[in-house]
Amino acid sequence: MPKQKATDNQAPDKQTNPKTTTKTRSTRAPAQASSPRRRTPPRTTQAAADQPAQPESGQPNIPWRRMDLHLHTPGSHDYEEPDKTYLDILKQAEKRGLHIMAFTDHNTVNGYRNMMNEIEHLEYLERLDRIRADELGRLNEYRRLLGKILVLPGFEFTATFGFHILGIFPPDKPLRDIERVLMELRVPGHVLDKGLTEAGATSDVLHAYEMIDDAGGMAIAAHANSSNGVSMRGMNLGGQTRIAFTQDPHLRAIEFTDLEKGRYSSAHLFTGIKPEYPRRMFAIQGSDAHRVTTSKENSKRLGVGERVTEVQLEEVSFNALRDLFLSQEFARVRPAHAMADLPEDPLTIARRDGNSVTAAFHAALPKRGDRFEAVLKDAAAMANGEGGLIVIGMDASPRKKIAGIEDAREAAEKLALEMESRIAPKPAAAITIESLDGKDVIRLQVMKGADTPHAFDGNQFLVREGVETRAANRDEIVAMARRGYEKPKPAEQPHHEQRPHQQQQRQQQPHQQRQPQQRQPQPQQPQPQQSRQQSGQPQNQPQRQQQQQQQGGQQRQPQQQRHHEQRPHQPAKQERVEQLPPRPEPAGALPPPQEQPQLPPAKSENGNGQPKPAENAPLANMPRTGVQVTAMEERNGVEYFTVRDLRNNSVIRNVTRKSARDLWQYAITQHVTHPNGPADIDWRGDRAVLGRELRAGKVRNDVAMRDSAGNVQVFYGVTDDG
Repeated sequence: MPKQKATDNQAPDKQTNPKTTTKTRSTRAPAQASSPRRRTPPRTTQAAADQPAQPESGQPNIPWRRMDLHLHTPGSHDYEEPDKTYLDILKQAEKRGLHIMAFTDHNTVNGYRNMMNEIEHLEYLERLDRIRADELGRLNEYRRLLGKILVLPGFEFTATFGFHILGIFPPDKPLRDIERVLMELRVPGHVLDKGLTEAGATSDVLHAYEMIDDAGGMAIAAHANSSNGVSMRGMNLGGQTRIAFTQDPHLRAIEFTDLEKGRYSSAHLFTGIKPEYPRRMFAIQGSDAHRVTTSKENSKRLGVGERVTEVQLEEVSFNALRDLFLSQEFARVRPAHAMADLPEDPLTIARRDGNSVTAAFHAALPKRGDRFEAVLKDAAAMANGEGGLIVIGMDASPRKKIAGIEDAREAAEKLALEMESRIAPKPAAAITIESLDGKDVIRLQVMKGADTPHAFDGNQFLVREGVETRAANRDEIVAMARRGYEKPKPAEQPHHEQRPHQQQQRQQQPHQQRQPQQRQPQPQQPQPQQSRQQSGQPQNQPQRQQQQQQQGGQQRQPQQQRHHEQRPHQPAKQERVEQLPPRPEPAGALPPPQEQPQLPPAKSENGNGQPKPAENAPLANMPRTGVQVTAMEERNGVEYFTVRDLRNNSVIRNVTRKSARDLWQYAITQHVTHPNGPADIDWRGDRAVLGRELRAGKVRNDVAMRDSAGNVQVFYGVTDDG
């Protein structure tokens, strides 16, 4: 024992002079293979058992993965860039080519929790269909990056005497359970809440190893050779203590900051060549980043992924990594010094292609006037077309320097709000902030519109032509309206074009159960609650007596209710309709009042709870000219009309009073201000002329028609030849 004790006491001295150790062990040349820069050929199994350090060997068929298991976030009190987001950290990890990373804040898991809470909040807004474009952009980026990078929860525990230990856990480990480990290690509550470095009188190192291992995590000695490390040079620990801290069976790996020194690295002592350190340990390195990128003032303050380790893993998972650290395959772990060979940035590729129908670059936002007008016009035009990419903050020419956008995050939020208020209906778009050459630029990805046409400022329908945005002509507006009206069923739509309420359509109903929906504000019509049930009047009641009862002083219905009500169903005409073959139910149509009185009204697309109107079914002998207003819906205080152009029988949605021109404007005005019901019309058979006027050199008639069921439809501006 005395001899063993003397050897242990000499261990720190030998560590401070690695050249002496190398000379005394010069016959064991394989110790030089611990250098990460040296390429050592594969050896036999027996030789591998004797030669502990072969970082460049490994199994050739298993891919190398890059990992950084020591990263801090704004959850740590000493984080140097508190204005950075968790998304910024993930983006930098992608740039550095990381496959695995761990959030290891000081004595807390709040960093990982804050990121997950942000994602859950964005997903909640998405489910409510209330998510803004900038929020959707962040959510999509989170999904994309977390699909590429495995982010593990963890902490950096401050043990007794200030030693730092990493605890890394699987991603499905409840954060409360990880916090319970910290609490059992006697971390005070205020330290746990604030992510403080100094934790007071906590548990010792060996107990921390055991607790982390028993909880299903991996215990790693943090920066062991540096400050607060369990094997820090110059610290008078004593040989037995140093051996215990680095040879404990619950310890999975040791992190060093000098692996680039190769055979002169502190990791050389733990390669199994020294009798006092017989257990060979996995040597890794991490950035210990307290910021996103390396500090320009102090190069030792590293950023995310600036000092990483490569491991050979069949799959990127916590279990695969833990199994590797439990094995003896040391050649499958090596320090990485070079930058990963990453694909070219998508924005750089798009910039090389320049402006096009689906791409627009804005070098800067105007400092005065309407700052977002040009961008919003491009967005509306792309939504009316095939979608596209809009970049703000850099010119399309690769020769020009990137100007960037100051306060890009604030500008992105304002842009999202402007899109919601000035483009109707709101286009599907995602806003993200990218960093190129140290400058922040705004990336706006606009999806192909599903509810076209999209109007800018209520009266401008825009399209892209070449590299320019211009006003759409009438034929283009009709084509966009037809595309919106004849959009594919939810099962056929691309995922990004579906809204949550569109993914839950009711089952199709046969045509014979449906009645054409009519805008009828006439006094004799029952209330909306009554219109969903059969009328209580006898069928043999004289028509004159019905009219006298119905004209008994009932008030005119409010405007938001008038446009989705229906006339009472008349069973006498039902047999004729039942002979028709069934056809799919129009999207958003209301259920028939007699057949399904128990169903609630369908929700409108803006989720305001108002019933969603359906277009009137075309009549067989309807006019061939003129305009018909088939429905009205109010969203966010704005009235949106659905108009049928009788010349080509096309249906145009989302028409406002500001956007309507000429005959459309006249038809909408008459539709709102002069409602007509059967009792107000002087019928001649099933037709009636409500008014006649000379317009644009032609006599135009406002014509009312009713079908065999008594439902009335009104057509405005019908010429004699129509």
